[in-house]
Amino acid sequence: MTFAELRTEVFRRLDEDSADPAFWTAADINTALNEAYEELSDSSEWHERNAILKLLSKRTYNDLRFALGSGEIVLTLKHAYNSTTRRWLDPVELRDLDYRTFHQWEDITGEPEKFFLRGLFWLGTFPKQNTDSGNLKLYYTAIPPAMSADTDEPGFPEEFQHGLIEYALGDLLAQEGETQKGLAHFREYLIYEAGLTGYAQGRISLDRISKLNG
Repeated sequence: MTFAELRTEVFRRLDEDSADPAFWTAADINTALNEAYEELSDSSEWHERNAILKLLSKRTYNDLRFALGSGEIVLTLKHAYNSTTRRWLDPVELRDLDYRTFHQWEDITGEPEKFFLRGLFWLGTFPKQNTDSGNLKLYYTAIPPAMSADTDEPGFPEEFQHGLIEYALGDLLAQEGETQKGLAHFREYLIYEAGLTGYAQGRISLDRISKLNG
C-alpha cells in the first residue's frame, strides 16, 4: 500500500472524507502513520542494512549516528567484517576487555579483531587502528526513513501494513479522549507487530531439506 492509500484508509475508518475532511487533517494522519511506521520498525527490527565504516588512526570509538553517513537510527549492530584482514570481528563485553584481556587495552593499536558497544550509539573496536586506512563493513538493523511522498510504501510485506492503520487510529482517537476505542485499535496493532517480528526473525531459514532415501 502506498502512503496515500494508507492515509485514505485511515480517513475512511474515521468516517472522514479524505478529499474534504471536517476534523482530521492530512498532516494529522501523516504524522500518526509515520509514528506507527517508526514504532513497528523499532519493535520488529525488520529493516536490515549494511554500511562501510572507515577506520581512522587511534580512534577507539565511533558514533554510529554520524559515522555511517546514512542518517538512519541504528537499532542493533549484528556483525562487523574487517576488509583488510578479511575476518569477522568477535563481539566482546567491555568487562572481558577490562579483566580478561589487559587493563590498558585502550592503548593497544593494530587491526581491529573485536567490537563492542558503549551506550546506544558508540561502537568500540579492539585493538584500535594505528593509521587512517582500512574499513569495517557493518551489518545492522535501523529505523527506515519516514514516508513523505504519496507513492512511498512501507518496506515490509502488505499483510503487515494494516498494523500502521490500526496504530494511527489508536493514536488519533486517544488524542481526542476516545480511550477505549483507541485501546481496541492498539490491541489490533499488537497482533500485526507480533506477526512482523516473527517474519523478520524467521527470514533466514531453509524452505526444504533434502535427504537420501526419502
